[in-house]
Amino acid sequence: MSVTAGGLSRVSNSLEAYSLLTQLSENNMRVFREQQRLSTGNQLLSVSDDPVSAAKIAQLNASLGSQNQILRNIKFASDQLNAADSATSSISDLLNQASSIASAEASSLTSADERASQAVVIDNIINQLQNVANTQFEGNYLFGGRGVKQAPMGSTQYGRVTNLGDSGARSTTVEILAKSST
Repeated sequence: MSVTAGGLSRVSNSLEAYSLLTQLSENNMRVFREQQRLSTGNQLLSVSDDPVSAAKIAQLNASLGSQNQILRNIKFASDQLNAADSATSSISDLLNQASSIASAEASSLTSADERASQAVVIDNIINQLQNVANTQFEGNYLFGGRGVKQAPMGSTQYGRVTNLGDSGARSTTVEILAKSST
Protein backbone atom coordinates (compact mmCIF):
# COMPACT_ATOMS: atom_id res chain seq x y z
CA MET A 1 0.00 0.00 0.00
CA SER A 2 1.31 3.46 -0.82
CA VAL A 3 0.49 6.73 0.86
CA THR A 4 0.78 10.03 -1.03
CA ALA A 5 1.48 13.30 0.72
CA GLY A 6 2.38 16.47 -1.15
CA GLY A 7 3.43 14.71 -4.35
CA LEU A 8 5.56 12.20 -2.50
CA SER A 9 4.53 8.61 -2.21
CA ARG A 10 5.56 6.06 0.30
CA VAL A 11 5.50 2.29 -0.39
CA SER A 12 4.82 0.09 2.59
CA ASN A 13 7.54 -2.27 3.72
CA SER A 14 5.38 -5.36 3.17
CA LEU A 15 4.61 -4.36 -0.42
CA GLU A 16 8.28 -3.69 -1.05
CA ALA A 17 9.25 -7.08 0.49
CA TYR A 18 6.58 -8.86 -1.58
CA SER A 19 7.85 -7.20 -4.75
CA LEU A 20 11.44 -8.19 -3.97
CA LEU A 21 10.40 -11.79 -3.19
CA THR A 22 8.48 -12.01 -6.44
CA GLN A 23 11.45 -10.68 -8.39
CA LEU A 24 13.81 -13.06 -6.57
CA SER A 25 11.52 -16.01 -7.31
CA GLU A 26 11.39 -15.10 -11.02
CA ASN A 27 15.19 -14.77 -11.12
CA ASN A 28 15.58 -18.18 -9.44
CA MET A 29 13.22 -19.71 -12.01
CA ARG A 30 15.21 -18.20 -14.91
CA VAL A 31 18.47 -19.49 -13.43
CA PHE A 32 16.92 -22.94 -12.95
CA ARG A 33 15.67 -23.07 -16.56
CA GLU A 34 19.07 -21.96 -17.88
CA GLN A 35 20.75 -24.66 -15.79
CA GLN A 36 18.35 -27.21 -17.27
CA ARG A 37 19.12 -26.01 -20.79
CA LEU A 38 22.85 -26.26 -20.13
CA SER A 39 22.70 -29.68 -18.48
CA THR A 40 20.39 -31.26 -21.09
CA GLY A 41 21.74 -29.44 -24.12
CA ASN A 42 18.15 -28.75 -25.18
CA GLN A 43 17.20 -25.25 -26.21
CA LEU A 44 13.52 -26.01 -25.67
CA LEU A 45 12.48 -27.55 -22.40
CA SER A 46 8.77 -27.48 -23.12
CA VAL A 47 6.48 -26.71 -26.05
CA SER A 48 5.44 -23.48 -24.38
CA ASP A 49 9.01 -22.13 -24.63
CA ASP A 50 8.64 -21.75 -28.40
CA PRO A 51 5.61 -23.42 -30.02
CA VAL A 52 6.77 -22.74 -33.60
CA SER A 53 10.19 -24.28 -33.01
CA ALA A 54 8.60 -27.17 -31.12
CA ALA A 55 6.38 -27.91 -34.13
CA LYS A 56 9.42 -27.86 -36.44
CA ILE A 57 11.27 -30.21 -34.08
CA ALA A 58 8.30 -32.58 -34.06
CA GLN A 59 8.25 -32.59 -37.89
CA LEU A 60 12.00 -33.26 -38.03
CA ASN A 61 11.68 -36.09 -35.49
CA ALA A 62 8.86 -37.65 -37.53
CA SER A 63 10.97 -37.35 -40.69
CA LEU A 64 13.96 -38.89 -38.90
CA GLY A 65 11.74 -41.76 -37.70
CA SER A 66 10.57 -42.34 -41.28
CA GLN A 67 14.14 -42.31 -42.56
CA ASN A 68 15.20 -44.83 -39.90
CA GLN A 69 12.30 -47.11 -40.84
CA ILE A 70 13.32 -46.92 -44.48
CA LEU A 71 16.89 -47.87 -43.55
CA ARG A 72 15.54 -50.89 -41.65
CA ASN A 73 13.37 -51.78 -44.69
CA ILE A 74 16.37 -51.56 -47.03
CA LYS A 75 18.48 -53.75 -44.73
CA PHE A 76 15.69 -56.32 -44.47
CA ALA A 77 15.18 -56.33 -48.26
CA SER A 78 18.93 -56.64 -48.86
CA ASP A 79 19.25 -59.54 -46.41
CA GLN A 80 16.22 -61.23 -47.96
CA LEU A 81 17.65 -60.80 -51.48
CA ASN A 82 20.99 -62.22 -50.32
CA ALA A 83 19.18 -65.28 -48.93
CA ALA A 84 17.24 -65.66 -52.20
CA ASP A 85 20.45 -65.25 -54.21
CA SER A 86 22.16 -67.96 -52.17
CA ALA A 87 19.17 -70.28 -52.67
CA THR A 88 19.04 -69.69 -56.43
CA SER A 89 22.77 -70.37 -56.64
CA SER A 90 22.16 -73.71 -54.90
CA ILE A 91 19.31 -74.43 -57.32
CA SER A 92 21.60 -73.67 -60.26
CA ASP A 93 24.25 -76.05 -58.91
CA LEU A 94 21.70 -78.82 -58.39
CA LEU A 95 20.24 -78.36 -61.89
CA ASN A 96 23.74 -78.47 -63.41
CA GLN A 97 24.42 -81.68 -61.52
CA ALA A 98 21.13 -83.21 -62.76
CA SER A 99 21.87 -82.06 -66.31
CA SER A 100 25.31 -83.70 -66.21
CA ILE A 101 23.81 -86.98 -65.01
CA ALA A 102 21.09 -86.86 -67.68
CA SER A 103 23.63 -86.14 -70.43
CA ALA A 104 25.91 -88.95 -69.26
CA GLU A 105 23.04 -91.41 -69.10
CA ALA A 106 21.64 -90.42 -72.50
CA SER A 107 24.93 -90.83 -74.30
CA SER A 108 26.16 -94.08 -72.79
CA LEU A 109 25.12 -97.64 -72.84
CA THR A 110 24.64 -98.39 -69.17
CA SER A 111 22.89 -101.27 -67.53
CA ALA A 112 19.45 -101.04 -65.94
CA ASP A 113 21.03 -101.23 -62.47
CA GLU A 114 23.32 -98.28 -63.22
CA ARG A 115 20.37 -96.27 -64.56
CA ALA A 116 18.34 -97.13 -61.46
CA SER A 117 21.24 -95.97 -59.32
CA GLN A 118 21.36 -92.65 -61.19
CA ALA A 119 17.56 -92.34 -60.87
CA VAL A 120 17.98 -92.47 -57.08
CA VAL A 121 20.57 -89.67 -57.35
CA ILE A 122 18.12 -87.62 -59.46
CA ASP A 123 15.35 -88.25 -56.88
CA ASN A 124 17.69 -86.93 -54.19
CA ILE A 125 18.44 -83.87 -56.31
CA ILE A 126 14.68 -83.27 -56.72
CA ASN A 127 14.25 -83.48 -52.93
CA GLN A 128 17.12 -81.05 -52.44
CA LEU A 129 15.58 -78.68 -55.00
CA GLN A 130 12.28 -78.85 -53.14
CA ASN A 131 14.02 -78.08 -49.85
CA VAL A 132 15.88 -75.13 -51.35
CA ALA A 133 12.67 -73.83 -52.96
CA ASN A 134 11.10 -73.94 -49.49
CA THR A 135 13.88 -71.82 -47.98
CA GLN A 136 12.74 -69.53 -45.20
CA PHE A 137 14.09 -66.13 -44.20
CA GLU A 138 13.11 -64.85 -40.76
CA GLY A 139 10.21 -67.29 -40.61
CA ASN A 140 8.79 -66.51 -44.07
CA TYR A 141 9.12 -68.59 -47.22
CA LEU A 142 11.15 -66.80 -49.89
CA PHE A 143 9.63 -68.23 -53.05
CA GLY A 144 5.90 -68.46 -52.29
CA GLY A 145 4.82 -65.08 -53.60
CA ARG A 146 2.53 -63.39 -51.08
CA GLY A 147 1.84 -66.68 -49.29
CA VAL A 148 4.86 -66.42 -47.01
CA LYS A 149 3.52 -68.71 -44.27
CA GLN A 150 2.94 -71.80 -46.46
CA ALA A 151 5.71 -73.83 -48.06
CA PRO A 152 5.53 -73.03 -51.78
CA MET A 153 6.68 -76.45 -52.99
CA GLY A 154 4.73 -79.48 -51.88
CA SER A 155 4.66 -83.15 -52.84
CA THR A 156 1.68 -85.00 -54.23
CA GLN A 157 0.76 -88.56 -53.45
CA TYR A 158 2.48 -89.55 -56.69
CA GLY A 159 5.83 -88.06 -55.63
CA ARG A 160 5.58 -85.03 -57.87
CA VAL A 161 6.47 -81.57 -56.65
CA THR A 162 3.79 -78.93 -57.07
CA ASN A 163 3.92 -75.17 -56.69
CA LEU A 164 1.52 -74.09 -53.94
CA GLY A 165 2.63 -70.45 -53.99
CA ASP A 166 1.12 -67.62 -55.97
CA SER A 167 2.59 -65.25 -58.52
CA GLY A 168 1.99 -62.18 -56.39
CA ALA A 169 4.84 -59.80 -55.83
CA ARG A 170 6.03 -58.58 -52.46
CA SER A 171 7.44 -55.11 -52.00
CA THR A 172 9.35 -53.05 -49.46
CA THR A 173 9.06 -49.30 -49.06
CA VAL A 174 12.46 -47.73 -49.64
CA GLU A 175 11.46 -44.08 -50.03
CA ILE A 176 9.13 -41.64 -48.38
CA LEU A 177 6.18 -41.19 -50.63
CA ALA A 178 5.30 -37.55 -51.23
CA LYS A 179 1.92 -36.53 -49.92
CA SER A 180 -0.34 -35.45 -52.73
CA SER A 181 -1.58 -31.90 -52.66
CA THR A 182 -4.98 -32.72 -54.11
